[in-house]
This record gives sequence, C-alpha cells and structure tokens, in this order.
Amino acid sequence: MSKSLKGLLTLLRLPPAAAEVLSTLLTERKALTLTELTELTGYAKSHISTALQMLEGAYLVERSVYGKKHVFKARVDVIQELITKHLIAIRTRISQALSEIDVSTKLYETLQKIDMEFDEIIKKLEERERN
Repeated sequence: MSKSLKGLLTLLRLPPAAAEVLSTLLTERKALTLTELTELTGYAKSHISTALQMLEGAYLVERSVYGKKHVFKARVDVIQELITKHLIAIRTRISQALSEIDVSTKLYETLQKIDMEFDEIIKKLEERERN
C-alpha cells in the first residue's frame, strides 16, 4: 500500500477504506480477491466488501470471475478521468478567485501563474485520455 497514493485518493473524496483498497489494487497492478485485499490492507472482509461495492458503483473497480472466485481490478482510465475532473474543479475555483482579487496584488500574480500551469496540466491529461 502506498500512503501517498491513498492520500491522493482520499483528496478525491474517497472514504479511507475505499482509498486503501484502490491504492492496493493500483500498486499491486493485478486483479486481487477479497481475501487477498483483506490480507494486504488489514481491513476486515466486511469493510473491504463495502468499499468494493462503492468503488464498483463509481466504476473505479471492475469485478471478474476467475475460477470460483471474484477478482477485482482498478479501472485506471476512470481514475485518470476522476483526477482530471478534480483538477478542472480546482482551476475553476482559482479562475473565480482571480475575478475577485485586486490585479495589483502579489496573490493575483501567483494565482494567475498557477491558473496557467493548471491549464497546461489539464490539456496534457485530456490529450492522454483521448489517445
């Protein structure tokens, strides 16, 4: 489990257990069973099951049947879209703040630079999503 990845996913408003499960699926880079997720995260099966239901409902995880077991895999494409949407929301807030701040202030100058940098990052992410 990656604490920094879990932290990022928590910033995207995922509950801690769901962020932990998704972080584990992303770092393991393979489909995992409920039992494997329980062992890797330390959460009880009931917590993992609830987290997986939430993640499946948000299309962040997909379930497949492997033999007699269900396995779960992270949907990286959807996660990338979610991150892009959150960056767009942040940029929108920055743009709104710029319209309310005196243009002669240092804060305005700083936010304007951040706004331009966010614009570049978002364009790159959207281009990757199209390819």
